[in-house]
Amino acid sequence: MKYNIVILGLGKSGWAVMRLLKSQKYSVLGVDKEVVIERYSRDYPEMDFIPEDNFTFHEGCRVLVKSPGIALSHAIVVEAYLRGIEVVSEAEIALRLVKAPVLAITGTNGKTTTTALVTHVLNYNGIEAHALGNIGEPLSEYIIKESTGVVVAELSSYQIETMSHRTIDCAVVLNIDEDHLDRYDNYLEHYAMAKFNISNNIKEGGKFYLNRNIAEKFFGIIPRSAEFFDCRKFSFKGSGVTFHENLVAAYLLCKYLGVDQSQFEEALKSFCGPPHRIEFVGEFGGVSFYNDSKGTNPSSVVCAVERLEKDIILLAGGVDKGASFEGWPPAFLGKVKNVILFGRDAVKINSALKGYFDVIMVEDLESATDKAFELAADGDKVLFSPGCASFDMFRDYIHRGNVFKSYIKSRLL
Repeated sequence: MKYNIVILGLGKSGWAVMRLLKSQKYSVLGVDKEVVIERYSRDYPEMDFIPEDNFTFHEGCRVLVKSPGIALSHAIVVEAYLRGIEVVSEAEIALRLVKAPVLAITGTNGKTTTTALVTHVLNYNGIEAHALGNIGEPLSEYIIKESTGVVVAELSSYQIETMSHRTIDCAVVLNIDEDHLDRYDNYLEHYAMAKFNISNNIKEGGKFYLNRNIAEKFFGIIPRSAEFFDCRKFSFKGSGVTFHENLVAAYLLCKYLGVDQSQFEEALKSFCGPPHRIEFVGEFGGVSFYNDSKGTNPSSVVCAVERLEKDIILLAGGVDKGASFEGWPPAFLGKVKNVILFGRDAVKINSALKGYFDVIMVEDLESATDKAFELAADGDKVLFSPGCASFDMFRDYIHRGNVFKSYIKSRLL
């Protein structure tokens, strides 16, 4: 059988878009590792799958939908480009089918909080809105469930890099710091260009906002359509949001749909931030514990440290994504008293901290938590902010954060 569309990677978003396209009567083939295909073939005999190693393109294939986790350098993706086959993300497939307004948020840090905040403010003010994308539920689910209301999409560079259709009404780039450089040839500019590609997807008459701080780093490659916002020119009452730039970006997106500042501030009073972002877990013996498992790059850890007072015991480590940790010592001095490292790339992190801090190397997160309890004294703050991806030991940052919280809570009982 010949297939019009191939789905490469059947994780959460891949499986969602496969179901969506199947419901739209497209001829679809799912491709993944053999162990994944065995499970899907057994559980869903009505769908068509093939192991990655056995896959070849057939004439008639028009679109390859790739998982965000699959790089553009993957052999199947490269072959698709050579054959003139369109390569897209799940997010773009879904956005092409959305009839409601679409607001999009991207950046290195703060995407999830801003997405959640925008969704909360809109719903509070009687504008039905759905938080989708990286925040949890794939955009395809919106179409499958025949949802209505505004789409508030958290998008990563992996989803944006292949986008080519004008499907977004208003978008914002919060910030750009070192992250995912292993995917972008260790060039920050390549990562930034992937983010900036979102500007090519704004509808006629739409808005594209950039934090003015970005202009200083990437002046030569900033899209002409960008409108800059200066965080210093905004102030809001009733805010419990950690970072001011998130507030400003959220306000601009909500303002685009007619929410004024007083309505925005009223909604702020009832907003609770998402979990795993400098999340207070509990207190024991005068020691406060915080879960920042979403801190998956070095700059997000710096933000977390800045948010807390001094006497911090930092737990960090995991899978490095190509970023530098050299900025940690100047940011941590006077605030961090101990650093406990674990995970695959703990040695690399240690080399950046050596001579500045009392660094302790341990085997895993449980050992790191045990050591933190041993070291912590009255008034200390134990901060779990890894600065790395989780895939050496955990499914994702949510799994990692929940495991950390379980370790802490078992001690607080």
